[in-house]
Amino acid sequence: KGSQLSRAIANRPQILGCSLENNLMPTVQWLKALGMKDAQLLTAISKFPALLTLSVENKMEPVAMWFKEKLGMSDTQLSKIIEKSPQIFGYSFERNLEPSVQWFRDLGMRDAQLSKVILTCPELLSCSLESKLIPIKEWMKEDW
Repeated sequence: KGSQLSRAIANRPQILGCSLENNLMPTVQWLKALGMKDAQLLTAISKFPALLTLSVENKMEPVAMWFKEKLGMSDTQLSKIIEKSPQIFGYSFERNLEPSVQWFRDLGMRDAQLSKVILTCPELLSCSLESKLIPIKEWMKEDW
């Protein structure tokens, strides 16, 4: 625990300037309410220390609701996404999440398939459509 905590502070010293009552505690409580265990929390925070600085009301809860409404994901599934790729909860709907999900739907993926892909490799939602996903799709269409 100590090494993960020191790494998180070294990578994001702003954490120490956050309000315990207004930022840190509500964020950790919200994450635990999703069902995250301490080990999962430490993993997520060490990967993306800024997770602790995100607003539950303005950022994390809306992203969670988006995943639930758009893809029917459960709290347990959201916990796994946060553990694997916590930075996703800092993404913009308009610039990242919506276009990426729409791209996968345009490939013909149904919600169940898309949920499985995101659970397996949530970092795909961070890939650039123009420089990564579209060229790979075009290459696959031509060469396969």
